[in-house]
Amino acid sequence: MRHAMRWGPLAVGSFRLWFFARLSSEVGNAMAPIALAFAVLDLTGSAAALGWVLAAQAAPTVMLPPSSALT
Repeated sequence: MRHAMRWGPLAVGSFRLWFFARLSSEVGNAMAPIALAFAVLDLTGSAAALGWVLAAQAAPTVMLPPSSALT
């Protein structure tokens, strides 16, 4: 019983598996834009190209929320 209290929900095997899978997925999602920026700079060496890529990446976030408020 003491082990279950110390770990809480992580004491359950299936939840622990889901939790660490989700954690690794979120870490990968957080690293992807940084890796993309370094890849663009490495391939092109151009700050303008990096700006275009970052603008294209941010466009759905900027454009879609106003339209979703209309539904």
